[in-house]
Amino acid sequence: MAITVGLYQDDDFNSLLDFSDAGPVFDSLDGAKIIQAKMMPLFRGHGVEHDLGLALLHRHFELNKGERLTDIRGTSVPLMFETGNPSLWALGGDKQDLLRPLEFSIENIKAPQWNEPKFQAFLQEFAQVLQDCGARGIFGLRSYPGYQYPGCVEFTAGRTNVNLTPVEVSNLLALSFRLYLT
Repeated sequence: MAITVGLYQDDDFNSLLDFSDAGPVFDSLDGAKIIQAKMMPLFRGHGVEHDLGLALLHRHFELNKGERLTDIRGTSVPLMFETGNPSLWALGGDKQDLLRPLEFSIENIKAPQWNEPKFQAFLQEFAQVLQDCGARGIFGLRSYPGYQYPGCVEFTAGRTNVNLTPVEVSNLLALSFRLYLT
């Protein structure tokens, strides 16, 4: 059974667990152990570790009808028009043969060739691991940001997700501390 890529639907994003619920579910599944024991060997075994990353599926707010969460230089905003390329995907809820895009980015993202045998074999096994671990709807796939990716700290302001690098967070905290002292 081939896994196909479906069209984007805002209802798919809105069906994700809220961030405050996704973390405890991850913990209850012993998500860190799943990552170490199952996901790392899976990604490496199929040679996709430089194409894809693992994501904790969650939302911070609901999208309105017709909106798409789109990352623009580290800030994800709901847009009413189509721009960018898919950057986050999940296997469909009851239909594990459907990969659905959930978020987008204007970055020059190299889209995986989902129909290639390498990716199809990976997706089949990924779906099985999710099923076996009870992690459907918890883990998704993200575009691999590259070796130079420093990581990020995400926070939400209204209906906007802001992603700061660790250095930016450190600089912001230092500035806040200096302002507090004056």
